[in-house]
Amino acid sequence: MARLYDATDEAACPGEQNCQTWQSSAPDSPVRCPGCPKHNASSDGIESETFEEEQLLDRVERLRRERDSGRTNIYSTVTPEEWKALQLFDEQHEARHIAHDLRIAGLFEVMMSLLAR
Repeated sequence: MARLYDATDEAACPGEQNCQTWQSSAPDSPVRCPGCPKHNASSDGIESETFEEEQLLDRVERLRRERDSGRTNIYSTVTPEEWKALQLFDEQHEARHIAHDLRIAGLFEVMMSLLAR
């Protein structure tokens, strides 16, 4: 990864002209370097989570795993903020699961129609 960049500051993006990942990606792509830590370090006004937000998200994730594993009496220690975050997490997870199932069903139908030809 280090050989991709020619920059003195290791935490910063070297810029479009000095980045092989940027230059090798499609010009019409909306995201030219999606997994690049150097690009994300110099993000365009996007703030990362604070320590408190990370703690909340970790706690909600742990509560969800405990609930799904069948542990009882986990709700006695949940704060209202954690409860709202847990509900939001569940709603988003369910929406993504439904969307995934619909995509797979559509792909299966296309595959079957192509095989039937």
